[in-house]
Amino acid sequence: MTKKILIVDDELEIRDIFKTFFELMGMTDLYFAADGLEAFVLCSQQKFDLITLDHQMPFFTGASFLGALRSKEGINQKSPVFMISAFIPDIEDSVKAFENTFFFDKPMNFESLSRNVKIALSKK
Repeated sequence: MTKKILIVDDELEIRDIFKTFFELMGMTDLYFAADGLEAFVLCSQQKFDLITLDHQMPFFTGASFLGALRSKEGINQKSPVFMISAFIPDIEDSVKAFENTFFFDKPMNFESLSRNVKIALSKK
């Protein structure tokens, strides 16, 4: 079964890096959003098996998106989210407490990310 992954980052170069990363893992059902608002719209339309998320973005920060996603009943309310940001210390503890949400610092350790992606996608 193909896993659907949503990559949310306002920088095209970062989205491209994650695209290559997931493709090298054999995952090709990839979707992209340039900000939290665009991601929220996509999440209301289809189910994702994993969402990668930047924090500092225009319109709707990663933390705002995550708060909206987790508080609104919907198809992605419990989907695993990997927030990958250089600004993790700036994120409120209430956001860090969300279930099925994991935090990774930039610059990214792709070996660690790969291990965690496999774990997250193997859970039901």
